[in-house]
Amino acid sequence: MIRLATSNDLDLAPFFFPIEAGWVMPPSGLVETVAGTAGEGVERLLAGQVDMALVGPAIYATNRDKLQVLPLPLLTSDIYSDNIFLISHKRLDQYDKPRITLPKTNLTAEGLIRVLAKPYYAFEPEFQMVSSELEALNAMTGTDTDMCIVSGEVGMRAAGPANTKGYFVEDLSKAWWLLVGLPIPLGIFAIRKEWIKNTADAAGQARQVILFLRNCLVKAKEQMPTLTEIEERRTGLPAEALAKHFGIQRYEPNAGHLRGWLEYYRRAAMVNFSAPLTEIDFFPSLGPLPAQPTGPVRRSQPENKPATDTKKRARDKAKEQGLTILRGGKDSKPDEEVN
Repeated sequence: MIRLATSNDLDLAPFFFPIEAGWVMPPSGLVETVAGTAGEGVERLLAGQVDMALVGPAIYATNRDKLQVLPLPLLTSDIYSDNIFLISHKRLDQYDKPRITLPKTNLTAEGLIRVLAKPYYAFEPEFQMVSSELEALNAMTGTDTDMCIVSGEVGMRAAGPANTKGYFVEDLSKAWWLLVGLPIPLGIFAIRKEWIKNTADAAGQARQVILFLRNCLVKAKEQMPTLTEIEERRTGLPAEALAKHFGIQRYEPNAGHLRGWLEYYRRAAMVNFSAPLTEIDFFPSLGPLPAQPTGPVRRSQPENKPATDTKKRARDKAKEQGLTILRGGKDSKPDEEVN
């Protein structure tokens, strides 16, 4: 018997709502589901109270001595996930050392912003950790926070209203893709090594769990109008927006997802966020992966030169042409003129 942590968190609905709705039944005598939030699933996994749960890549990296990873399915996208948002009071280029509030439980988001801060946003963040996504969002009403990071259902609920109220909203997974050119998995099914060690035919049972989870995803796709209608009533988010959100999710890995996953670890190690990790311990072993699909042309900020150098070259070129530059950046008033 494998104890599987399930959740009614919005992002995970294609995995677990089919179980709740009775569209798919867990294999008798093989899978016992343990309901809770996604965060509770991670806590229970690390405490040995469940044997398998969906975790972020940063959780796996910091607990590699205890965990292995199912080769599929996973939660990812080809370009952006539409569920990890950086919300700011001002344009991001107007900050040098912003104070960013984020939940201490979201290690993947913390790793993303630490990796993106200098090469992409050209700022050095100061972090303020809080206990939950909602607490991070509520911190924006005070004067001690310049930005917050929220994800999942809280992030999706907050992004639209924040835009209409004049806040600046960034999708961090899209920023990652623009910087690196690779997607990043945000959810992976991790298994306790202790369960593998103590279970006869653990590989065979893990494969049956993979088939079970795949069946859940198939039923979710078949019943997507019903799923989005029910989630609309529960969350208040429009069914059309939910269908679009689930439509960009991917569950079968390709070569690009694996490269993006390892690139995340490489860059996280460069900013001392995690130890270097050059391979992933899959169980059962990972077979050949399909190629990464061709994506749209991306425009990214240069990584080898600071943003200030780019601005200076633009100012110098304008001066050579006799143009007047209107500056509204970090160090000047919006209507300041520089000749």
